[in-house]
Amino acid sequence: MSETAFIDRVPDPKHRIFVAHRTAGVADSRRVCMSPQPPGEGFGE
Repeated sequence: MSETAFIDRVPDPKHRIFVAHRTAGVADSRRVCMSPQPPGEGFGE
């Protein structure tokens, strides 16, 4: 998305609703460290 397109969307009421939901969704996000595993049956094949 270009800078102009972003700036045009900021005042849009629909965009503001989306931002509120996105912010709430990442308020309690976590990273889970895992080690690589070989693909299992039906996954990653």
